[in-house]
Amino acid sequence: MQLSVVIVHYEVPAYLEQCLCSLDVALQSEDAEIIVVDNGASTANKPALLDRFPRVMWIPSGSNLGFAAGCNLGWHRAQGDVVLFLNPDTLITRAALNHCIAAMAQAAAVGCRLINGNGFFLPESKRAIPSLRAAAFKMMGLAALFPRSAYFNRYAMGEVPERAGCNVEVLTGAFMIAQRSVLEKLGGFDASYFLYGEDVDLCRRIKEAGFTSRYEGLAAVIHCKGASSAGRSAAYFHHFYRAMSIYARKYYSPLLAAWLWLMIHGREWLHRLVHLLASLFFPAPVLLPATCQWQLVGDPSDCQVLAEMMRKKWGDTISLTFADRPANEQPDQGYSTSRNSVRIFCIGKMSLESVIEKIEEAPGGVNLYWHSNSRSLVGSGHSYMLMP
Repeated sequence: MQLSVVIVHYEVPAYLEQCLCSLDVALQSEDAEIIVVDNGASTANKPALLDRFPRVMWIPSGSNLGFAAGCNLGWHRAQGDVVLFLNPDTLITRAALNHCIAAMAQAAAVGCRLINGNGFFLPESKRAIPSLRAAAFKMMGLAALFPRSAYFNRYAMGEVPERAGCNVEVLTGAFMIAQRSVLEKLGGFDASYFLYGEDVDLCRRIKEAGFTSRYEGLAAVIHCKGASSAGRSAAYFHHFYRAMSIYARKYYSPLLAAWLWLMIHGREWLHRLVHLLASLFFPAPVLLPATCQWQLVGDPSDCQVLAEMMRKKWGDTISLTFADRPANEQPDQGYSTSRNSVRIFCIGKMSLESVIEKIEEAPGGVNLYWHSNSRSLVGSGHSYMLMP
């Protein structure tokens, strides 16, 4: 078997369904298997998913092992010569997968250009190994002030164009293809990391072992981001900054690691405070179905199916239009980027590749994604189950 896909799932059934729908298309002509490691307590969605996606091997972990340990459990059960580690809140195209698999001839690990659900590039797609100088520039805001600088934004490799293809030091674990032989030599991910930092650590060990990691910017994948970690919850802050502390203890001297621990956790509590104040004065928008302007983009027949599902779920009074014509035969209201306007891309007769082109041409606003024959809607920070 050539390819094994490993997905670590934790209580995000809507995202997992959409991810598996995209994989169903991407893997049509591939000799591949899909392994879902379930870290969650609920198994309510398992039977339905297994019936609809017979290629999936479902592995219940028994408890929430975290991302790194879950990935290790998955790839140890895998049969493929290469392993794709994939977040459940991603949507992957056949073109991106084929492009990255072809690049495996040049590298031990390959990643691609990730964009969020609203069409913006995610800088963690290509990174350098963290350094104290890069961390200082990031904390002082200089990396954001000079995003294209090889000096001030070294960590995000700001000088490298987003669509370039080149060797890099760090890829993201949200989409990373690795040679199984390299994973066996290095022992896979360090399970000390629970949710963040494990990808940086693995890529550092890949480099130190004399192997290469490669970034393929022509291949694009949507990463809705943050689904399993629930945004900026208390658990997010804990795991994010704990990962920094683990990395510091592992790669720096005890004295320097102790000093960095103080800096890291000082930064954590400052981050918590800023987030609290921001949430009080600038609360995140809540998409209430009854008050949203829903615009469906895609083939009219697919849009009609989704429209019927949405009306059955939320009632006939929701504001619902098609991109090319209004659903209720009234004049097209057009798409607005106002707070309550939401585009839903219907993926079926309209390919995911076409969707990615559309959202990158006009990024922003709120976008959701639905595959034909699926039961859910997902986007960055929003998900809905339309049917049980």
